[in-house]
Amino acid sequence: MTQPNLIYLVSAAVIFLSLLCAVARPTLFLSRVLFIVYIPVGLWAVFLRYYYSFPMTPMFFGTAGTPPLLALLGAISFRRFSQPSGLFFYRSLLFLTCAVSLSQVFFPKDFYLPFLKTATFFSQAHLAFALLGKASFLLSGLLALELTLRKGDGNPARFFLYLILGFCFWTLSMFSGEAWSYLGWGLPVVWDDASIVAFLATWFFYTALLHLHLTGDFSARLRANLAAFGLIWVLAVNCLPDLGPWRFPPRF
Repeated sequence: MTQPNLIYLVSAAVIFLSLLCAVARPTLFLSRVLFIVYIPVGLWAVFLRYYYSFPMTPMFFGTAGTPPLLALLGAISFRRFSQPSGLFFYRSLLFLTCAVSLSQVFFPKDFYLPFLKTATFFSQAHLAFALLGKASFLLSGLLALELTLRKGDGNPARFFLYLILGFCFWTLSMFSGEAWSYLGWGLPVVWDDASIVAFLATWFFYTALLHLHLTGDFSARLRANLAAFGLIWVLAVNCLPDLGPWRFPPRF
């Protein structure tokens, strides 16, 4: 087992223990400590995967690299974790981070084609932007889900901020991927690839959702419901296809 894979397994074990501790309030402090430990360990695994794959682009890491970034963005709201209203968000964040991490451990898709002329900024950037976009969309969905469970309309500003952030990263990933394709082959991306079509479908979904927000003609609860649906959308359309066959013991 390579070093980045071993560190990724360690990070998955840490976030799993953090989730277990978060279930019981007496060990909530330990859960927060483990959560903080998980972030640098998980990010280090992502960095090593890039480092050892260079000049190739680790395309199979398109979902496996998302959980540490999701945890990092969620840590911005760390002060809210100890509040009663923020406990649901914290546990939901742990559950989602842990679920995605473990899915990539036991169902790895650890192969990719040897792309030509991949040693460019755009070849590395488009995957990094996609990871940041996924993490932002998932966090936006979690915050929107928290809002839908409250009484009244609430304030959509928090999940809307991450929705915009995710849309920006997603768009940058599309354009940098297009530039990479032109630099490598002199041709646009192959649109008959199912993963690229799914990527574009997500971009259109959030484009429509942004327009819905900006019109201001719809209630905050309706917008939150649609943003929460975006959580399911990204998991089903952009994360689920990255699952490979069952593998135990894990050695991706």
